[in-house]
Amino acid sequence: MPSRGKGNGGKRNNAQRDNDYKDEARLYLQGNTQQQVREYINSTRPYKLSLMQICYDIKVIRQRWVESQMIDFNEAKSKELSKIDHLEITYWEAWMRSLQPQTTEYMEKVDDQSSSQARKNVPTYSRKKQKRETKTTTGDVKFLDGVQWCINKRCQILGFNAPEKFQIDWRKEAEKEGVNASDVFEKMVQEFVGSADETDGQTGLDGEGAG
Repeated sequence: MPSRGKGNGGKRNNAQRDNDYKDEARLYLQGNTQQQVREYINSTRPYKLSLMQICYDIKVIRQRWVESQMIDFNEAKSKELSKIDHLEITYWEAWMRSLQPQTTEYMEKVDDQSSSQARKNVPTYSRKKQKRETKTTTGDVKFLDGVQWCINKRCQILGFNAPEKFQIDWRKEAEKEGVNASDVFEKMVQEFVGSADETDGQTGLDGEGAG
């Protein structure tokens, strides 16, 4: 269904849609919510887009990123989950170690005695005696706190804590790989703008755009 608006005959043309994609991608990558993206688009265009249309546009943008293998969100999530799994195992191992009895060894000074031929005990010298003390423990709860953090973060990444969303700092990840983030962004924009016509031809929703 074409998006309805004001001042342009009731729908976006191809140039307007492509321009919307550019701004929506930029705002989305900056961490803006879909409502904030909508407010910006509607305040700078002669037509109005619904929140449903903005949601659809962003889905199109993300799909093109994934298909172009420029940013694979699933791969990024898997990478982070693997790190969390490893961290959780480490916390569990530390927790089990903290449950083991703790043994402390130390030296204690004692006075020793010897018996004379007259069978009278008299102190003759002092010496050090090694002693060992074992204590039971209930474990260090800070390791369980670490396990809980891992569980919470995993649920967040997998989307179990909706409406919270997992965000990946793609610019930072790109810089780690020695890639210029600005160049990546420009390439992403060109990728989905160049294939905009093809995508719109495959679906009836260019947006349910009533403001």
